[in-house]
Amino acid sequence: MPSLWSGPKCGTGTQQGIAGDRQLLKEAAQKLSKLGKQQWQEVALQLRRLSEQSLRPDAFVYNTAIIAYGRGQRWQASMHVLADMDREAVQRNAVSYAAALGACAKAKQWRVAVHTLRSMKAASQQPDVRSYSDVISAAAKNEEWARALQILAEMPKESCLPDLFAFGLAISACGSDQWTFALEVLRQIRAQGLVPNDVVFSHLMSTFGSAGQWQHAMETFDLMCHVVVPDLVSYSTAISAMGSHWQCAVALHRQMLEQELQADVISLNAVMQCLAEGQRWDLALVQLAALRDVGLQIGHVPV
Repeated sequence: MPSLWSGPKCGTGTQQGIAGDRQLLKEAAQKLSKLGKQQWQEVALQLRRLSEQSLRPDAFVYNTAIIAYGRGQRWQASMHVLADMDREAVQRNAVSYAAALGACAKAKQWRVAVHTLRSMKAASQQPDVRSYSDVISAAAKNEEWARALQILAEMPKESCLPDLFAFGLAISACGSDQWTFALEVLRQIRAQGLVPNDVVFSHLMSTFGSAGQWQHAMETFDLMCHVVVPDLVSYSTAISAMGSHWQCAVALHRQMLEQELQADVISLNAVMQCLAEGQRWDLALVQLAALRDVGLQIGHVPV
């Protein structure tokens, strides 16, 4: 994508002209910041209008454009704008890189995210927790667990301690074959003096469940109950992790109801799935009949 800028440098040289140029750039940035995810086509239009007025975008305008493209999941366009900054001798700052990393995370472009992170460091711009988290997120979405854990390990070395959000993303990257690494991440959380939240616990239970490690999932849920009050999502995740151990699933479901949490389709489907995996078709049919009585639609349960 060629640069949209082809005119002379901005400003008339007078104090009044410079003030007017700054106001126009500010207005352009405000318009870009208000664009919705379906309005990404307007970004190029706004930049072109500046060019037609012989105005060169500053870093703030460029950064807002990168964010707008990222919001519309147009990561290529975000990277082109980042390149435009170099061509037009506009210095990238931490916000520029962070915006590009956010666009990569949304679009699941982990390779581009890693490259951008390296470029950010080479430019002596210190990534913050959010920037690292975006790279971990992009890797996790592509099941690149080794890369996600590598980035997580880099953070303390760069004087940037991971937060629970970053730890949770790293755990989510650990698939069924790497569930032991999820335990290691949990140890890192504790070593850093952090207390896991419901999101971290849910990621752990989901990872253990996919690996068939229902005991670890149950232990995680028990630990969770001592730290936070489980919500409907937490119970549903724990129930799903029980697999064929339907007795545990039913017990969790009963406990959920005792906590006065209203069962929804997801939690009830989770119970049905466990009953099916445990070949308790009799109980599954009873549950199905009860669900029909209350008018809930149940998803497919594989036979």
